[in-house]
Amino acid sequence: GILTFTKHLYAENGTTRISNANAGDISFTFRLYLGTENDTNIPLANMHSYHVKDPNGYYCKWVSGTGFVSLDKKDYDHLSDDEKLAATFITSMNGSIDKIPVDYTVEVREIPAGTKYKVEERYRELPDGYSLLRYSVYNSNTQGYEATGNDGKDIPQGVISAVNQNAVIIDNMKGWGLRVHKVWSDDEWMQDRDPVYFALYTNVNNTLTMISNTVTRLAYGESSAYWFIQTLQDCNNDRQIDESDFAYYEVREVTISNSNPTVDSDTGLVSNPETVTALNVNDTITIQGTQIGESSRESYTYAIMGYDTGTLSNGSNVREDTITNKRAGIELYKTEWDG
Repeated sequence: GILTFTKHLYAENGTTRISNANAGDISFTFRLYLGTENDTNIPLANMHSYHVKDPNGYYCKWVSGTGFVSLDKKDYDHLSDDEKLAATFITSMNGSIDKIPVDYTVEVREIPAGTKYKVEERYRELPDGYSLLRYSVYNSNTQGYEATGNDGKDIPQGVISAVNQNAVIIDNMKGWGLRVHKVWSDDEWMQDRDPVYFALYTNVNNTLTMISNTVTRLAYGESSAYWFIQTLQDCNNDRQIDESDFAYYEVREVTISNSNPTVDSDTGLVSNPETVTALNVNDTITIQGTQIGESSRESYTYAIMGYDTGTLSNGSNVREDTITNKRAGIELYKTEWDG
């Protein structure tokens, strides 16, 4: 049998298709799972071959510095041996298939009938500024695509048929992405540190308003927190929401009153932060951590040194900010002899 999965992209309204020609230089990553009928948990495909077809259905090869290039042939049997070799790609040991542009199709050939399959697009592997809209699976009875359960959010899986079409469409939505990078002054001295929390705010006329359901935890070992914003708020009050409204969005480090919050393992979002307090520049937080070479945890106080807001480049839908936390310590200054 043959399994195919195709990438489609939609605007923030979820109904307007964005074609490959208008999608820009963006690509996506999938995870392919293949297993036997006896596998309860379908394993990730290990170094399995696949092919890529362009929006017109032509097989592609990969050209360094250019990307996928059409071979101008739609029928696999019409490819020469050299073209078949050029058009064959291999998943990673963990089933990863990457760099797939909008409107392109991945084709996995020569799968034994009865093989269990699963195709996944992981949240943390999505490009910033994009979200999963839905998965749809081809139904041979209705001869059409149907969204999976949970409004299309359930990962598509099934059994390969040698007779019916095995096909999946993965729809994404383009919105806005905001990523904040966390810098610690004592990073090289710490082997562990309690998590910290952030939230999204709008700042209109110097009034901060927290956007609901945006409190996010950043655990030790993670360098950044991220938010996908499907639709911006009309901060300009001009009813024409565009990138100018994005400038009103700000990230603040916060404290929460719930000492044992519920955290989404993919997004880091906290569902029950209780009381949320935003920290200003020069405000301090005290959290526990373990220094390298020590076995016991101690409390350390950090000052918020600054909120550095990134710039949104022309045509981009992603902004990257930086927040620096500084712990008191020894500072050395180099000066001239006259001071």
